[in-house]
Amino acid sequence: MCHYSANRDNTLKICVLLCDRCHPKTLFGIHHRQVNAKPGCLVPMIELSPYAYDLDERQIKTERRKARELRASQWWKRRCARGRCHYCRQATPPKELTMDHIVPIARGGKSTKGNIVPACKACNSHKKQLLPMEWEAYLKEKQA
Repeated sequence: MCHYSANRDNTLKICVLLCDRCHPKTLFGIHHRQVNAKPGCLVPMIELSPYAYDLDERQIKTERRKARELRASQWWKRRCARGRCHYCRQATPPKELTMDHIVPIARGGKSTKGNIVPACKACNSHKKQLLPMEWEAYLKEKQA
């Protein structure tokens, strides 16, 4: 299992064991570079960029347009009518729910029904550009 933590500048550091014969250029499709390990750490540190570099502005605009179209759809209105935040499960008035991409567009997510959920403003603001595994780690850290 990998250990990871977010830094102030939203980069992600992960300790991973690397094979002597190969050093991957990307880890799980996320661009990274090797940085100095902490003193006493036997595992190299990898600094990951939180954004997908292969997306151009046109692709991002296309995904945002699709999200606007979904927001106007009957499907989205029914999802919001349930009045429940996807993350905290708190009852929230439908008008106060916001659209959130589970995998953010900036990190390679798409504007599809399977990737969009209603979230309260507080959860959406705290989640920012986090992936689901990073969000879960954030919640566990917050509870501890």
